[in-house]
Amino acid sequence: GLAVAGLGAGASRLRGLAAALAVGGRDVEGVVVAPAHFTVVEQGRFAGLAVSAFNRIDGVQQGLAVGLVNYARELHGVQVGLVNIAGNNRGLARVLPLVNAHVD
Repeated sequence: GLAVAGLGAGASRLRGLAAALAVGGRDVEGVVVAPAHFTVVEQGRFAGLAVSAFNRIDGVQQGLAVGLVNYARELHGVQVGLVNIAGNNRGLARVLPLVNAHVD
């Protein structure tokens, strides 16, 4: 589906394209464009492409996140940004500048 809003868009389940200043959900699949903030709640899942200043995935990320700061509790994909945090990476690979990845 398609979710477009000026300020915020969110739902328990989002599929397709979501575009708003801030976007959030529990189970998100597709393309997210959120200039300010994108979040997936704890125990949630994101699969697709996310473009936002701050991508916060408190669950599983599968795909690509592009932003100034990217956080994924469990990363199975790629993060591109100034600060990239993958909770399931070890040691120095947990927090990296520019690009972080975890591919199984």
